[in-house]
Amino acid sequence: MGAPAGQAIQQAIEIMERHPRAASGSLTGLAGAVGLTRPALHDAFREHCGMTPHQYLRRERFGEWPAQTLR
Repeated sequence: MGAPAGQAIQQAIEIMERHPRAASGSLTGLAGAVGLTRPALHDAFREHCGMTPHQYLRRERFGEWPAQTLR
C-alpha cells in the first residue's frame, strides 16, 4: 500500500476511535473524510489491518467476544 492510502487508513482509524457511532453510520462518509472512495477504503483497510472497517469498529466497541459468545 502506498503512503497516501496508509495515511488515509490512519486517519480513518483516528476518526473511528474518536467517533465510533458516527463512523459506523456511513462508510461512504468516512471514506470521503479521508479522501478515498468507499471501495478503496474497504480494500485498503483490509490490506492494512487484516479486517474490514466494520470488523474494526466491532472490536473497538465490543472486543472479540460477540461472535464467540452469541452463538
